Amino acid sequence: MLSGVISGAGTIVKVVGTSGESVLRLTCPTNTYTGNTTVLGGTLSVSGDGKLGSTNGEHVLNDGALSATASFTLNANRTIWLGPSSGSGGGTLDVPSGGLMPPGSIGCT
Repeated sequence: MLSGVISGAGTIVKVVGTSGESVLRLTCPTNTYTGNTTVLGGTLSVSGDGKLGSTNGEHVLNDGALSATASFTLNANRTIWLGPSSGSGGGTLDVPSGGLMPPGSIGCT
């Protein structure tokens, strides 16, 4: 779990660790990082759009998942890739019933 503000031009890359950690929870209400978010395994868990940082970066679910733990609307400028932005792979959006509303771009390769 990361509870502090994530800021700056960096990128977040979520992988499954050697001890098998599979879920990373971003709990700060508003993260401001501007880089991409890549989930290479396991799950990135959020309960609101602001937890995903700036809308400048892309979110790539490459053999990983984005889990919405509450109902919220994605910013229309947010891009989510199910699989890598090029090549092959897959990703998962895990949402509660009636949950995530995706007005932005969700791409599949």
